[in-house]
Amino acid sequence: MDIKPIRCSPVKLNVADVETAAKFSGAVYSDGIWWKELFKGFWWPFDIQEVFRVGIKPPFLKRFIGYQHLTRKEDGNCYLRFMRIEDLQGWGPEILEKKQRSVIRKSFENLNLRKIDKFVEKEAREAMFSWNNLVEWTGWRKKMQAKEFLKYWNSILKTPGATIIGAYKDEVLVGWIIGTLYSNGHCYPNRYVVHRKYFDFSPNDALIYCFLLSAKAMGAKVANFGLFIPEKASLDKFKEHLGFKRTSFPAYISLNPLAKLVIRILKPNQLDRITGWRSVYNQKDK
Repeated sequence: MDIKPIRCSPVKLNVADVETAAKFSGAVYSDGIWWKELFKGFWWPFDIQEVFRVGIKPPFLKRFIGYQHLTRKEDGNCYLRFMRIEDLQGWGPEILEKKQRSVIRKSFENLNLRKIDKFVEKEAREAMFSWNNLVEWTGWRKKMQAKEFLKYWNSILKTPGATIIGAYKDEVLVGWIIGTLYSNGHCYPNRYVVHRKYFDFSPNDALIYCFLLSAKAMGAKVANFGLFIPEKASLDKFKEHLGFKRTSFPAYISLNPLAKLVIRILKPNQLDRITGWRSVYNQKDK
């Protein structure tokens, strides 16, 4: 297939083994597995894409709500549905729709993308400006003052396996993505932030494309863009346009019965996301 080239040069991503990254983050080691606290009292394996036998558990006193991990189909009691590229080595511009390639191509014509590998206060403050702007118009997360954000930005730069890629317009940082790559071939485009003023340049598309292309060049096998969110269909459509697909994986979950009841009453959507029990997860993909 003859397609116009997209002028994107892969960047050299930082890469770390799961154990190194887990230790740095303060993860907990139990039953031969590194665990991270998804929310207070509820645990996932540090690398959620790894499959484990039923029976492994985080420490007893810490799992007062419960825990969950991927497992074999015959051992599972729920599903986790991720937005995922199953074969990143087979992914590329040729699998994207013509309209999507055009959007990405034009974005690279208007913006410069490069890896951010050292702390520069001016750059960090520009990143904070985009963060707070995103919070203002979406209500996502919370605004940060300079002291808090600069500390956060510096911590990301020191995190094993994490890479920040920035999008620049006239040498002003207008958007950025944090991506993670582990030595087992799993990669995650974790967080992307863009100032609304620059949305017409489609920096989100370019940032995610650059991260995926860079991860592919470094031998990454699969890319995981987080859980499918039925109530945010437009967000998942955006991910699908970049090559991600809704994929269900058998999982095992253990929940404190009382906690399960409270979550079902107060946050049913959250329970849906981590269990796949309700019908929305059984609908045929459109």
